[in-house]
Parts: sequence; structure tokens; C-alpha cells
Amino acid sequence: KERFERCLDLYLCPRVVKKKMNVDPLSLLPQLPSPSDLRPFPTTVGVDFKGHHEKVTDSSFNATGEVLATCAADGLRIWDTLSGCCLIHRAPTKAVVKQKNEEGELVEVEVDVSPLCVAWHPKYADILAVGTDNGTVELLRPQCVKAAPAAEEEEESNDEDSDDEEDQAAGARRISSSVDLLEPAEEGEWTAITDAPGFEGLLIKADERADITKLTWHPRGWYLSHVAPNAVQVRSQCVIHNLKSQKTIRPFSKSKGGKIQASAFHPRRPQFYICTQKNVRLYDLKAQSLVRTYVSGAQHIMAISVFPGSGDHLTI
Repeated sequence: KERFERCLDLYLCPRVVKKKMNVDPLSLLPQLPSPSDLRPFPTTVGVDFKGHHEKVTDSSFNATGEVLATCAADGLRIWDTLSGCCLIHRAPTKAVVKQKNEEGELVEVEVDVSPLCVAWHPKYADILAVGTDNGTVELLRPQCVKAAPAAEEEEESNDEDSDDEEDQAAGARRISSSVDLLEPAEEGEWTAITDAPGFEGLLIKADERADITKLTWHPRGWYLSHVAPNAVQVRSQCVIHNLKSQKTIRPFSKSKGGKIQASAFHPRRPQFYICTQKNVRLYDLKAQSLVRTYVSGAQHIMAISVFPGSGDHLTI
């Protein structure tokens, strides 16, 4: 009887019939629209900028869009955007650094200094920031570019008043033109560049042992930040430069979440974004505190862009 009941349970147990579907994989692909429905889109090359013999690492248009700056291991070039003509070429410069020889002694060695990143000033169309592989930032004013500032944007009066009070408290200089902006102070670490034919500007020494990979301007143009992920000291991975007072600020002594990869200023508030490989942190510069942390699903964040109007949106 027990054997019969077991066989009955097996016989009466529910069975599921799995239906196998034969689906063509090509039928799952979406139908591509006709190219004629996507017009207008570029079909021919407008301007070709030929001149670099090495890989181009960065490029930037100035505020008026009349010139383009590109950098590579073979130097810095400035182009006319309409004709594609190279207006000026600056070859890699020379610098003397201290390195250890085979015997472990520190000796002075002359090395080539190549540009890694470039960024034009958002207001003055003739000021160019250049980050090098020697840990220096150059603020250049090419003589081939017109010294005409870009159109001023409307800004809130409250922000302007607060910034003016801060500048007066910090002993900031009065800036009326790009020439005044690049005039070195009587005392300070910012020195004038004298060995660059066709250029005028300032040299900012940050860290000799770091490659500066990113440059970011504040929308008003008074602050410039640079990022050096491979800096030996954590405090040198992200540095902010004040152009009015010609002072360098290192706001972060520790970096949570890994090396800093990119940075950005909030266009309206005194807030600052920094990106590590997997998250974004928003800091309040006045309160010197962490405001918010954004966690993304990206494996490696390389760049960040903040909406220029209100600053309510960001893209990584």
C-alpha cells in the first residue's frame, strides 16, 4: 500500500510544459532610421588643423571662439578657427629639476617641459592657462590674440557684493584689463615668464613631481583650479589659484574615495565639486564642509561639467 501511494503521488504531481521559442536574434534589434530623417548633420570636413606630430592631449576655444589652443608633447599651438592657420607655436621648454642618480645622490638635470592641458579664460579672450608635466601652471597672454574681453554675463548683485567684500578683505588688486591680471605682485610665488617669445604671462609652481591633467576656471574668471592625480602629496592633487590676490590654496589635506580626477566650480554659490574615480563630492568653500556626495555607477570618472546657468545639473 505504501508503495502504491508513492507511485500515486508521482503520477498525480503537477507537471509544467516549457515551451521553447525560436526567435531570430536579428528581429530583436531596433529599426534604424533613414539617414535622410537625421539631417542636418556634418557630411564634410570644415577646417582641418594640421601641425602636431604627437598625440593631442587637450584643446580649448577662447571666449570669442576666434582661436583654438591645442597641446601635445611637441608643444603648444594656437590656431585661427576660420582658416585653420597656426598663428603661433611654442615648443616644449626646458627646466632644471633635482633627480637621484645611480649612486643615490641628488643632482640637477635639465628636462623638457611639455603642456598637458589648456583652458582659456572665460571672460578675457586673450588669457590662456596651460598645465605642464612639470607641475607648473602658466598663465599666458599670446600677442597674436586680440585683447578684447568677452561679453559680460548678468550675475546676481548679492554674489557680486559678497565677492567684492572678500577681495577687499584679502587685499586683492584692482583688475581692469588682462594686462593688469597677469602683472606679477611685488612679493609672492607667482613669477613673470620672460623666456617665451610671443607670449607674456605668469608662472605658478605647484609641485615638480606631478603631471597637471585638468584645468578649470570659475565662470567669473577670478579663480583657477588644477588637478594632478599623481601628486605625491594628497594636498597637491587639487589646488585653487586666486588671480586677484595671486595666492595658491590647497583646500584638501585628505582625499576620500581615491585620487582626485577632476574638479568644477559652482557658477552661483561658493561651492566646489571634486571627482574621484567612482563618486562626486560637493564642498562648501565658506563653511569648509562636505555638502553632498553623488555616487555613480561609473567605474572611472574622468571629467565633470556643471550647467553654466543655475548650476543645478552636472554631467560626468
